[in-house]
Amino acid sequence: MSNTKLKISQFDGSGDFSLWKTRMFSHLRVMGLKDALVERAPLPPLKEEDESDPAKKKQRIEEEKARIDQDEKAMDMIFINVGDKVLRNIENSKTAAEAWATLDKLYLVKSLPNRVYLQLKVYNYRMQDSKTLEENVDEFQKMISDLNNLQIQVPDEVQAILILSALPDSYDMLKETLKYGREGIKLDDVISAAKSKELELRDSSGGSRPVGEGLYVRGKSQARGSDGPKSTEGKKVCWICGKEGHFKRQCYKWLEKNKANGAGETALVKDDAQDLVGLVASEVNMSEGKDDQEEWIMDTGCSFHMTPRKEYLMDFVEAKSGKVRMANNSFSEVKGIGKVKFIKKDGTSIVLQGVRYIPEI
Repeated sequence: MSNTKLKISQFDGSGDFSLWKTRMFSHLRVMGLKDALVERAPLPPLKEEDESDPAKKKQRIEEEKARIDQDEKAMDMIFINVGDKVLRNIENSKTAAEAWATLDKLYLVKSLPNRVYLQLKVYNYRMQDSKTLEENVDEFQKMISDLNNLQIQVPDEVQAILILSALPDSYDMLKETLKYGREGIKLDDVISAAKSKELELRDSSGGSRPVGEGLYVRGKSQARGSDGPKSTEGKKVCWICGKEGHFKRQCYKWLEKNKANGAGETALVKDDAQDLVGLVASEVNMSEGKDDQEEWIMDTGCSFHMTPRKEYLMDFVEAKSGKVRMANNSFSEVKGIGKVKFIKKDGTSIVLQGVRYIPEI
């Protein structure tokens, strides 16, 4: 192994210490120096009968020299692979074991508050919509690694359940499939199945999208690869009159045009359906002289359904579960989730599952 060149990144005190520690330990193990990381007791003195034996005295001297040489090499490897700020904290260490223990004490916090914090972080983990599945899984596995370094073990099945529960709503069918019809569940099986589902979601959307693609609503202009018209200062303007400060639905020219055509509010709402991808509950006056009725804007390619009317929702669960990007590039917060029941003209009913409550839309 003397001709083998191994290289690891330096630990500067701000990176992932547990990952660096794992690489460093593997490095030292390959070089046969891992024993130097543990504080070893001095070699026992020679027996009286061996004191007069030159061969045994020579062997003892060589053993002590080998231990010193091994310790110095291990300490040099540690010093070489840390940054200046970290090196200042361990430069006075007399052995590799002392330097290793000092790093653990400084960068692997084992206090009770930290242990509680890390465990709560793992058990309350939810995937971030802005990251890919791979990035989210990597973040989860880093937290598990941090717990392992604190001698806190999380069983594989528990990890699998935590990852499964952390998946966004677009993976609901996968969750049901993995929960039933099997005696046990493994982390590798969940990750593999989730990756396959992610590829399916990407293919169906025609491109690469993050794991939480269900929480992103695109406007018509964005779907076509354009940001819409802008002023000379780069600000967004109305599609109809070209002025700043409002959008098509508030434009006086657009309102006058629809009023002149006798289209009324219903036509306006339906036209705006082209500008918002999703299924949105909006109350409209269907015709003068009749009671108000509810109309939903339907798009068969939508990622999920949403409404600003809390009274529509059955089995409502109040929960903050992200924000939705609207067609005008504003963001509206999801305040809960439930079901909405529709009664069709023929008397049959439809129940929409997983409808988001977004009061600001």
